[in-house]
Amino acid sequence: MAYNTETFIKKVKEKLGSKVSTLDFSDVVYVSSSDRVTVHCSEHGTFTPQARSLTSGRGCPKCKNRMTPDKFIDDCAKALGAKFYTIEIDKNKFVGIEEKIEVKCVYHGVFTPQARSLTSGRGCPKCKQEKTHKEYIKEALKINGNIYDLSKVKYTRRDRPITVICKEHGEFNILPKDFLNKNLKSKCPHCKQPIYTSMSINTLKLNEHKDDYCILYSLKFTHIENNEKFYKVGITTKGIIDRFKQIRKYYKIEVIDLYEGTLLDCKEKEEQLLSENEFFKYTPKEKIGGYTECLSKPTYFTLH
Repeated sequence: MAYNTETFIKKVKEKLGSKVSTLDFSDVVYVSSSDRVTVHCSEHGTFTPQARSLTSGRGCPKCKNRMTPDKFIDDCAKALGAKFYTIEIDKNKFVGIEEKIEVKCVYHGVFTPQARSLTSGRGCPKCKQEKTHKEYIKEALKINGNIYDLSKVKYTRRDRPITVICKEHGEFNILPKDFLNKNLKSKCPHCKQPIYTSMSINTLKLNEHKDDYCILYSLKFTHIENNEKFYKVGITTKGIIDRFKQIRKYYKIEVIDLYEGTLLDCKEKEEQLLSENEFFKYTPKEKIGGYTECLSKPTYFTLH
């Protein structure tokens, strides 16, 4: 249908219905359906659509996107589903569907998306990056193999510890990201602490090995049957868990503290600690290696 300016405006008003109440067509000059015309919106100012968009019933684009804060919240709830309950939206900060709005994720803090993205079902971008439980287990097995029992792992978020079972030492808790760390050769806190050794430091030629890596340790021993408790200070240069192998059937052994340094450094600090705690020396009821280094009170290193 061929229009002139007058018939064009008449057609537009018929097509727009109630939406025409905010529009001023006084500067419209119709040339063709593909040419742009100048229209004024009383709320949003001037816009210049193609003539055909007006005859198709499309008015002010900003009025089209107008939404009340309550309607915005309702649309967010419908679009986000369960994700809606992990974010906090202040409806008083809503100014328009195309504008950014400050939102707070209960897990990751504040982010500022375009309001439209929320009504489209897109929530916190960091939550979106979270792995599913199945994906996490698959990656954990790929990195760690079958070294650990993952039957108690319940992965929900990267910042919530998981329970893993070491086949040697039992259950331990670890952050999900640390369990996937390829640079950690052992994830079990007991396996990676080389605190027992079958190699007696007394047999070493100290001068030849004084710069070797060494660990000074403090352990707690609790008798399984009679609840006897005592503590032991010692040093080790290897990670062979066999020094106390024979007495582990009598005692539960826990790590109290560790200090890393050279063999000479650790040996000197061990002698200093034993000298300072001479009054608390203790003789265990069961024979253990290094029993002269046992104490009746815990020893914490203030040497780090």
